[in-house]
Order: sequence, then structure tokens, then C-alpha cells
Amino acid sequence: MGTAAMTFFARSMSPRATSIQTSSKTSGTWPMVVWLFAGLRVSEISRLRVGCIRWQHDAVPILGTGEVLPKDAVCLLDVPTNKTGTAFTKPVDRVIGEAIAKWDQMRPDQPAMLDQKTSELVHYLFLYRGRRIGGAYVNEVIIPALCRKAGVPTKDSRGNITSHRARSTIASQLYNAKEPLSLFELQEWLGHRSPETTQHYARITPTSSLSHTLTPGTSNEMFDGLRS
Repeated sequence: MGTAAMTFFARSMSPRATSIQTSSKTSGTWPMVVWLFAGLRVSEISRLRVGCIRWQHDAVPILGTGEVLPKDAVCLLDVPTNKTGTAFTKPVDRVIGEAIAKWDQMRPDQPAMLDQKTSELVHYLFLYRGRRIGGAYVNEVIIPALCRKAGVPTKDSRGNITSHRARSTIASQLYNAKEPLSLFELQEWLGHRSPETTQHYARITPTSSLSHTLTPGTSNEMFDGLRS
């Protein structure tokens, strides 16, 4: 993964989203933070493993700028094997690393489970009643509860806010940012096999996305709801 995405996440984090209350005991808080900001499919969130985060420990020069990303500026997330490709690592907002680190401290001990895709015994990061969380849990439990708490609607012109909204929103933000990712960099970050799939997000501009995606403002309101 190039430095473009690393630079975006090192610079873009809102000051009010730099920490999460450690007093929260709600297990749904932590997968929701990952859902909001990591740009993952639900199937990838459900298969994240304990120990999936690492920190960029070396300073990284930003080509063509003379700037250097300091160590620990970016969190690196290990994404499991998915429906279109093999496992890979990508940079994400440090709020994700902070959330996962805090969940690791609170997480109850769980037995290792068989990963059907790799045939390995693994310790999954997010379990609910001894089972991996899935799309139904995210769509029917976490998102409606968080929308109620944040005071935002659960529906728009396209229907219910679903698990894919956060992924499409952050992808559009990355492509339309002041210092955007290229189409191929975004493809790599999303884990798409083909750039044709990624082009869907490239066609979504900040203006057109207001009524069709979970907007940046709504994301912030949801995050505030998590912290309260």
C-alpha cells in the first residue's frame, strides 16, 4: 500500500474523534467504530482476528512534499481473506486502532474457532453469544440503536441505512478529498479485484452523495452517539 492513503488518515482525523471513552461497556460500540471508519465489508469485520492492528513504527517520507509521517501516525489493519481476494493490510484512522486496543482489554475470553475460508483455528475479534457477528446483527441491531442514540434517521431516499453505507461513504471521501487517492489506490484500499467495481465510488461526488450515502456529518453524529 502506498503512502497516499497513509497520508490521508494521518491528517484527516477530527480532533473530537481522537479518543473513545474507556468507560463504555457496550460490546456493540467497538464493531460500530470499525464499521464507520474502516471501509470494510461486514463479512470482513466479522472475520477480523485478535491482533489485527499494528502501528506504523517508522517515519515514512511523503514523496514530492518533503514531509515525513511520524511513527505511530497511522494504524495498519490486517484484513482477512475476502470474497474477491487474499488477505492484505491497509492504513486506517487511528481511532480504529484505539477502539480495537480498548476492546482487546475488555474482550471476554473466547475459544478459538475454525475459519471456513482458511481452515485455521483462529480467535475472532468480535463475537456475540459465542458466534461471529454478521450482517443481520449490524443491520438490525447496531445501526438502528446507534441512529436512535445519535438522533439521525435510519432511512433516506434509498431506504434503510445498511452495513454497506459506511464503506461507500468513506470510499467516496477518499476519492474526493483535497489530496485524493487515485482510482487504483482506492481499489487497493477497498480490496477490489477490478477497477470497474471501484469506479462506482469514483462517480459519487460530495454533492450527489448527500442524499444517497451516510454523510460525513451523520458519521460524526453517530460517533458522538458512541462516545456519550
